[in-house]
Order: sequence, then C-alpha cells, then structure tokens
Amino acid sequence: MTATTPPPLPADLNDGLRRLKMAAMRRLAPELLVTAKTQRWKPEEFLRTLVEA
Repeated sequence: MTATTPPPLPADLNDGLRRLKMAAMRRLAPELLVTAKTQRWKPEEFLRTLVEA
C-alpha cells in the first residue's frame, strides 16, 4: 500500500489560515479533509477534529 499526498488546500483557505497564523491547521487540514470526505463527516465534526488537533 502506498501513501498518497492529499490535495492542497484551496488558495483562499490557505491564505486565510496564514493571516490568522494557524500554521498547524494549514498543515493538518488537507489530510483531514480527505478523511472527512471519505467518512462523510458533518462540517462541525471536521471543525471539531481540526481544532482539537
């Protein structure tokens, strides 16, 4: 099994998180978005997991 790289965040989200100085969220969000999509998380589940990370 090979690991795949998640797609990058859209530029507007990346820029917004950079302005808010949320480097950890920028780093974790792409992979977490893939998980959220495949597991059909509700938006609040995604946000909660991202904030807790």
